[in-house]
Amino acid sequence: METGKSGDGKTSHPFGREEEVAVGQLFVCFCNNVSLGQWELARACVEQLHNYREKTPCNIQDILKAIAEHPYDLRSGGVSVPTPHHLSWMCITENKGLQTQEQLPVGIYPDIYQDTEFRLLIFEAGKGASDNVLQEVYRFHCCAITKRDTSREHQLATLTGLSTEALSFLKGILQETPALGHAILAHLTVSEDREMYLQHNQALQKLYIDCIFEDLEALNNIKEDEDHIERSRDICRHLYDVLALLNPSRDGGPQTSGPV
Repeated sequence: METGKSGDGKTSHPFGREEEVAVGQLFVCFCNNVSLGQWELARACVEQLHNYREKTPCNIQDILKAIAEHPYDLRSGGVSVPTPHHLSWMCITENKGLQTQEQLPVGIYPDIYQDTEFRLLIFEAGKGASDNVLQEVYRFHCCAITKRDTSREHQLATLTGLSTEALSFLKGILQETPALGHAILAHLTVSEDREMYLQHNQALQKLYIDCIFEDLEALNNIKEDEDHIERSRDICRHLYDVLALLNPSRDGGPQTSGPV
C-alpha cells in the first residue's frame, strides 16, 4: 500500500483512500508491464481495473482497443504473444470478455476484429511467401473490407484486382490447407452488389475450380502400384474438402457463415 510523507518526513497511511491508492498502484503496474511487453502480467490486471474503472485514470477498454489497433510500437515475442498480430487478438479477446450484455455487439470493434483476424490468417499461411505478395494481399483486404481514414467508397473505386502472383499464392494455400484458404478468400471477397467487383470475385471463385480440376487430373493420372489406393483416397478426401467449401454467392465470391 502506497503511503504519503508527513511534514516531519515520516510515512503516513492513506486513511480513507486505501482503495483509490491500491487501484492507482495496479494501474501503474499494468502500464509498466505493457511497456515491458510482460503481457501475461498485464492481463492479470485488466479485470480489476475494469471493475474499478471509476477510480482509474483511463478506461481500460479504450487502452485495449488502442493497443489492438496499433500493436507495432509495443514489444511482442514469446510463447503467448509471438507477434503484433497475436497482441491485437489478445487485446480484442480481453476487451470482449469485459463487455456487458447491454454493450454487445457495439464494443467488439468489427473493423479491428476483421483486420486482426486477417493478419493472423496471413501470418499462418504466408510462411515462405514474398513480402511483395503479402503486402499486396493485405493492402487489398484493407481497401475492400476494413474502414480507414478515407471513405470506403473511394477505396473500393480504386481496386484493380489481385495480380497473377497473388492469386497463385492464394491458390496454393487453398490447395494445401482448404479451410485456411477459404477463410482468407472470404475476407478478400468484395461484398458490394456491383458489376465492377464481379470480375474480382469470380477470379477468387475460379481458384476453387482450379483446385478441383487439379485433383481430378491427379486421380486420372495415378499409376497402379502398391500404394495407389491410399493415394487415391488422399486426393478424394482433399477433393471433397474443397467441394464442401465451394459455396458461391450471388456476387460471385466465396461465402462463409461468420468469422473463422
